[in-house]
Amino acid sequence: MKIYIITDESEASLHLAEHVVRQVYDMPHIRITIGHLYTELGEDVVRQMNRLRGVLKENSFTSDIDSIQYDDLAEAVEHICSSVREGGYTEVFVDSNNRRLVEALEAGDCGVPLRVVDTYPAVSSIMTRDVVTIPPDKTAEDAAYVMGMEDVSSVVVTEDKRPIGILTKGDLVDRIIKEGRDPRATRVEEVMSRPVITVGPSTSVIDASKIMKREGIARLVITEGGVVRGILTVTDFAESSDEVMNLVARNLASINRFFKRLHYDYLPP
Repeated sequence: MKIYIITDESEASLHLAEHVVRQVYDMPHIRITIGHLYTELGEDVVRQMNRLRGVLKENSFTSDIDSIQYDDLAEAVEHICSSVREGGYTEVFVDSNNRRLVEALEAGDCGVPLRVVDTYPAVSSIMTRDVVTIPPDKTAEDAAYVMGMEDVSSVVVTEDKRPIGILTKGDLVDRIIKEGRDPRATRVEEVMSRPVITVGPSTSVIDASKIMKREGIARLVITEGGVVRGILTVTDFAESSDEVMNLVARNLASINRFFKRLHYDYLPP
């Protein structure tokens, strides 16, 4: 039996590949190839591919990485399906969080079952949906009033529902009070933080946490079609950590059960 696992530059997809490889390390009749998708070759991509080669080597797999650089997703899917058909693969695995890739694969013709696997939940499951926003031409005093009335520590600055900045209570302290500026004469756009770091609602929680750590931010704005749909804060992570980890454990256990069934179904006589 031959399995093709699709990964991209997301942490969730890498975790899926690592988990699957470790599940089948003692199943010699199962062979794995990892197709790694990326848009531009850089240090991060090289590290990811070395990480995947390392887990294959660690678990005694001779398969290498099918490295797929692409500009057009449809072309990448065509390459994957061609490799799957010509290589005689029987299963294709992909993480559920990359919705565009999943939809493109479902519309493609790989000719074998596509296993769309949930590993880490999407940020949409834990984000705060009622986002408090403010126009950029309002004053800092207006922003402080809104934060107080809504009992929030930040507001997203929007134009035509699209985020252009974010203003926190800390910004008001550092850029208004400490600098001795008049909050009634200072517009929000003068003291807000920009650019806004955004992700889509299907981004996994582990990828979101990685972005927040890398960027040194405590808030991540969730957008869809450029429009604000939610906000994710470190508080959201803290309040949902037990629920998220329980869900991850259930998802991984489901993968484990699947491979145990495969082990016996494909076990040579």
